[in-house]
Amino acid sequence: MLNPFEIQRQMFTEFEKSFGDYFQKMMREPAFMQLVAQNMNGAMDLRALTKAQVESTLEMLQLPSSEAIEKLYQTIHQLESKVLDLEEQVESVSAELRTMKAETQPGKTSGSEAAR
Repeated sequence: MLNPFEIQRQMFTEFEKSFGDYFQKMMREPAFMQLVAQNMNGAMDLRALTKAQVESTLEMLQLPSSEAIEKLYQTIHQLESKVLDLEEQVESVSAELRTMKAETQPGKTSGSEAAR
Protein backbone atom coordinates (compact mmCIF):
# COMPACT_ATOMS: atom_id res chain seq x y z
CA MET A 1 0.00 0.00 0.00
CA LEU A 2 1.22 3.48 -0.85
CA ASN A 3 1.96 5.83 1.98
CA PRO A 4 0.28 9.23 1.30
CA PHE A 5 2.98 11.05 3.28
CA GLU A 6 5.72 9.47 1.19
CA ILE A 7 3.90 10.42 -2.02
CA GLN A 8 3.52 13.99 -0.79
CA ARG A 9 7.22 14.12 0.15
CA GLN A 10 8.24 12.83 -3.30
CA MET A 11 5.97 15.35 -5.03
CA PHE A 12 7.37 18.18 -2.97
CA THR A 13 10.94 17.06 -3.68
CA GLU A 14 10.27 16.96 -7.44
CA PHE A 15 8.50 20.32 -7.35
CA GLU A 16 11.37 21.88 -5.41
CA LYS A 17 13.96 20.48 -7.83
CA SER A 18 12.07 21.67 -10.92
CA PHE A 19 11.33 25.06 -9.43
CA GLY A 20 14.95 25.44 -8.28
CA ASP A 21 16.29 24.55 -11.74
CA TYR A 22 13.92 27.04 -13.38
CA PHE A 23 14.94 29.86 -11.04
CA GLN A 24 18.63 29.06 -11.44
CA LYS A 25 18.30 29.48 -15.21
CA MET A 26 16.13 32.57 -14.91
CA MET A 27 18.44 34.33 -12.44
CA ARG A 28 21.37 33.95 -14.81
CA GLU A 29 19.57 35.73 -17.62
CA PRO A 30 20.85 39.28 -18.24
CA ALA A 31 17.30 40.56 -18.75
CA PHE A 32 16.28 39.28 -15.31
CA MET A 33 19.36 40.82 -13.67
CA GLN A 34 18.63 44.13 -15.39
CA LEU A 35 15.05 44.02 -14.11
CA VAL A 36 16.29 43.33 -10.56
CA ALA A 37 18.74 46.23 -10.83
CA GLN A 38 15.97 48.56 -12.02
CA ASN A 39 13.77 47.50 -9.11
CA MET A 40 16.60 48.09 -6.64
CA ASN A 41 17.29 51.53 -8.10
CA GLY A 42 13.58 52.36 -7.97
CA ALA A 43 13.40 51.27 -4.34
CA MET A 44 16.44 53.38 -3.45
CA ASP A 45 14.97 56.39 -5.26
CA LEU A 46 11.66 55.92 -3.44
CA ARG A 47 13.48 55.70 -0.11
CA ALA A 48 15.39 58.92 -0.82
CA LEU A 49 12.18 60.68 -1.88
CA THR A 50 10.37 59.47 1.24
CA LYS A 51 13.25 60.59 3.47
CA ALA A 52 13.25 64.04 1.89
CA GLN A 53 9.48 64.32 2.33
CA VAL A 54 9.65 63.25 5.98
CA GLU A 55 12.46 65.73 6.68
CA SER A 56 10.46 68.50 4.99
CA THR A 57 7.39 67.63 7.05
CA LEU A 58 9.40 67.55 10.29
CA GLU A 59 10.91 70.93 9.46
CA MET A 60 7.46 72.42 8.79
CA LEU A 61 6.24 71.05 12.13
CA GLN A 62 9.41 72.35 13.81
CA LEU A 63 10.37 68.87 14.99
CA PRO A 64 13.93 67.50 14.99
CA SER A 65 14.96 64.83 12.53
CA SER A 66 16.71 61.65 13.58
CA GLU A 67 20.00 63.10 12.32
CA ALA A 68 19.54 66.20 14.47
CA ILE A 69 18.77 64.07 17.52
CA GLU A 70 21.83 61.91 16.83
CA LYS A 71 24.02 65.02 16.64
CA LEU A 72 22.59 66.17 19.97
CA TYR A 73 23.39 62.79 21.55
CA GLN A 74 26.96 63.02 20.24
CA THR A 75 27.35 66.55 21.61
CA ILE A 76 25.94 65.52 24.99
CA HIS A 77 28.32 62.55 25.12
CA GLN A 78 31.29 64.79 24.31
CA LEU A 79 30.24 67.31 26.96
CA GLU A 80 29.82 64.55 29.57
CA SER A 81 33.32 63.30 28.80
CA LYS A 82 34.74 66.80 29.15
CA VAL A 83 32.91 67.34 32.46
CA LEU A 84 34.27 64.06 33.81
CA ASP A 85 37.79 65.06 32.76
CA LEU A 86 37.39 68.46 34.41
CA GLU A 87 36.09 66.86 37.61
CA GLU A 88 39.16 64.62 37.71
CA GLN A 89 41.44 67.62 37.18
CA VAL A 90 39.68 69.62 39.91
CA GLU A 91 39.99 66.69 42.34
CA SER A 92 43.67 66.33 41.50
CA VAL A 93 44.34 70.05 42.02
CA SER A 94 42.32 70.02 45.26
CA ALA A 95 44.35 67.10 46.57
CA GLU A 96 47.59 68.91 45.70
CA LEU A 97 46.37 72.08 47.43
CA ARG A 98 45.43 70.14 50.57
CA THR A 99 48.86 68.54 50.60
CA MET A 100 50.59 71.89 50.13
CA LYS A 101 48.44 73.50 52.83
CA ALA A 102 49.27 70.71 55.30
CA GLU A 103 52.99 71.10 54.54
CA THR A 104 52.96 74.89 54.99
CA GLN A 105 51.26 74.75 58.41
CA PRO A 106 53.93 73.12 60.59
CA GLY A 107 52.37 74.09 63.94
CA LYS A 108 49.20 72.11 63.39
CA THR A 109 49.02 68.56 64.48
CA SER A 110 46.96 65.85 62.93
CA GLY A 111 43.61 64.94 64.43
CA SER A 112 44.96 61.75 66.04
CA GLU A 113 47.81 63.58 67.83
CA ALA A 114 45.49 66.30 69.16
CA ALA A 115 43.21 63.70 70.69
CA ARG A 116 46.05 62.34 72.87
